Amino acid sequence: MLLQYPDNKVEILIDAENLNAFDKETQSAAIEIILINLLGEDLYVEKIHFHDLVLNLEEKYPHGLTSIRFLGEHLKKLEGA
Repeated sequence: MLLQYPDNKVEILIDAENLNAFDKETQSAAIEIILINLLGEDLYVEKIHFHDLVLNLEEKYPHGLTSIRFLGEHLKKLEGA
């Protein structure tokens, strides 16, 4: 889930149950690697200010989630907003 704050900083919340077994540092590194591979390093550094692993995200936001593969498209939409 993408969150854009009034100062235009963007946070991404990720629900990845397969990372739960790892410590926070390893989780963060894995998320960063995934995001850089999906977006490219330049876009990642420029657009993603925060990321976090959140458990049961679908329960909290049942209508606001899509696959991470659409992340680039959603970032482009935020730019136009």
